[in-house]
Amino acid sequence: MSSLKIIFQKSEVIVLGSDNEIASTYADIFHCQVGNFPITYLGVPVSPSRLRVHDWSKLGEKNAQKARCLARWLHLNWRKNNFD
Repeated sequence: MSSLKIIFQKSEVIVLGSDNEIASTYADIFHCQVGNFPITYLGVPVSPSRLRVHDWSKLGEKNAQKARCLARWLHLNWRKNNFD
């Protein structure tokens, strides 16, 4: 048996192809909020339809920042380790 538990206060119910009343009913049952798309799963935007450019912009900014940090680290450590 797993000791993992769902934290319903941090969770959302998303219902596809149905009205808001049903989504609200499920949210009341599970004591959580009603969510909508696009959502982010493991840092990647997810949507039932095609994502727009601004949906991807946050992911692009995050990757650009990581690339800058990696470039800075390589620049500082390249000579320290006598790789040149």
